[in-house]
Amino acid sequence: MFAFLTCASGLAAQRTPSPDQNRLRTLFSGLPVGENIQLVTPEIILEDARLISLEGSTVQLEQVGTGIPIVVDLTAIRGVSVQRRHWLQGTLWGTSTGLLAGSIFGLMIGSFNCTTVDRCRADERAGAVRLGTTLALVGGGIGFALGRRDVYWYPIFP
Repeated sequence: MFAFLTCASGLAAQRTPSPDQNRLRTLFSGLPVGENIQLVTPEIILEDARLISLEGSTVQLEQVGTGIPIVVDLTAIRGVSVQRRHWLQGTLWGTSTGLLAGSIFGLMIGSFNCTTVDRCRADERAGAVRLGTTLALVGGGIGFALGRRDVYWYPIFP
């Protein structure tokens, strides 16, 4: 009877999911269906796989280029990454670069209209503000467009 109890308790312990499995289950359940992910297991590295569903202790994926269905056990997963885009970083770089360049050029162009020292300061400031604002908006738009095209892998597990 003692052997039966130890075998039953051993089976119950095997069925209890590990903290990593619970974390993976919550991560995958929070991802939208069709999300591009990168998955690392001891046997394979999947880049550009699309999430199909999470069922029990397995996750179902589809390889993006070929459409091949792939089923991976949660216990075999060592790393998960999702695709993200650099749109905010591109926007900030474009805006700050445009503001800096526009201010410098506006200051130089505003100094061409100088007749007196007092008038020169006002013209330089106005030119810097006008051209700096214009080039900041243009640079921000260009940075946003380029940043949305730039894709990188962001690790979410481990």
